Amino acid sequence: MIHKINRYMYWFALTLFMTGAGVLISDNKELSHMVMLFLLSLAVCTFLNVLFDILFKFQAPSYFQYHEDIFYDTQWTWEWNINKEILNLKPTCPACHSELFYHFDTLLHQTEFVCEKCNKQIANVNSSHRNFVVESVKKSIVRKLKKEDSSF
Repeated sequence: MIHKINRYMYWFALTLFMTGAGVLISDNKELSHMVMLFLLSLAVCTFLNVLFDILFKFQAPSYFQYHEDIFYDTQWTWEWNINKEILNLKPTCPACHSELFYHFDTLLHQTEFVCEKCNKQIANVNSSHRNFVVESVKKSIVRKLKKEDSSF
């Protein structure tokens, strides 16, 4: 998910500031004059906002488009942040696309991925550590991106 700065708050504040400055500078204190100054300020700020959108349009890096893949016979979905970190990594069921729950068996050193909606086991991974699968998937994602995208 890309977090952008909400310029609308500044846009509205600038509109009010420009209107107030126009009212203070002018000698005319009539309501119709103040409304006209507000509308003129709103039009100028809207034009500047659209101009900034066109000139400085944020282009998301190409890796933002890579947000799902299959690892360990399980479909995984995730999001990115600007620092190239994987966020909200979730295993999902290939059939119903609901989130899978995984159970770690300490005696057998296995991680089972189970879909509660389909009521079936999707995958079973031999792992000796509780977070092995998640960390392994993250490393696989980064490895795949570095192989395909030299800018990553």
